[in-house]
Amino acid sequence: MKKSSDEELANQADVGLRGQGALVEMMSRLKTSIDKLEKSTTFYSKWLVGLTLIITLLTLIFAF
Repeated sequence: MKKSSDEELANQADVGLRGQGALVEMMSRLKTSIDKLEKSTTFYSKWLVGLTLIITLLTLIFAF
């Protein structure tokens, strides 16, 4: 299947039955994008929690 831009897929979705495939393709792309974003967000969240713990530990060490 030819790679279409999101705008082209949206236009095809407005054109009756032929647009159903385009709508499914758009939803598939959206799901893929959300999955990628979720993975990177999880990575950075864990990194920030670790950094927070290290800073807290260093603060406690230098406070006493």
